[in-house]
Amino acid sequence: MSEKKIFCTSALNELLRDKTSASENITKFEKTYKNYFDYHKYEYIFKNEFTNLYINQILNDEVKLLYELEIYENDTLINILDLLLITDSSALAVEIKSDYDSPQRLTRQLPTYSRLFQYVSIFVSEEKLDIYKEYLEHMEMNNIGIIVLTPTSIRTERNPLSNNLDQVLLTHNIKKLKPHLPIDELDMDRLYKTWLNNLYYAFNVDKKFLTKMPRSLKFYAYSHGFMKPLKKARFLRLFSS
Repeated sequence: MSEKKIFCTSALNELLRDKTSASENITKFEKTYKNYFDYHKYEYIFKNEFTNLYINQILNDEVKLLYELEIYENDTLINILDLLLITDSSALAVEIKSDYDSPQRLTRQLPTYSRLFQYVSIFVSEEKLDIYKEYLEHMEMNNIGIIVLTPTSIRTERNPLSNNLDQVLLTHNIKKLKPHLPIDELDMDRLYKTWLNNLYYAFNVDKKFLTKMPRSLKFYAYSHGFMKPLKKARFLRLFSS
């Protein structure tokens, strides 16, 4: 079965819809998740494992994760960043390459992210590591870090190097996020801090909702933090004693 059918929002919503069968459904999903983790590492697996890696820091308000961040040049959407690990003063942009992706799009994605964020890494499985290391070397992208999903952990294969940022692109994207923010007179350092600060405080994490969900559904819980209160309350009741 494809990732779209198993890990899409509608499928996960259905998994939790009925309180009487939710526990059984979650148990089945946990087994399915493990199977896909072992043999079919789709993008959901990477996002969920990364969320679990930083779950304590998230709950302690030390970091936030942003997923599917739209990147604009002028008013044109040019890329969608898979993942941003962010504090109010620093950030790591992460492009996920699942076992079903290819490296070709990196030639367009990574230079764009390197203009907007001081540090950029790719996130790949251990099985595909050599392919992406060779690709980055071939493209002379020595500034890009590499994060590896192993069978038992997430490790850093290579730390990213600091990038030279693009003031014009930063300005475009800050104005897209906060159209009326006065930023035209800011120097690069203050502009970047403003960019990160506004991303970091763009949303609040629902810690109760996140804590209640089982490990295989942490990304689902985190990325659905904006659910309407009544719908979220219904999900929370599924895990109440």
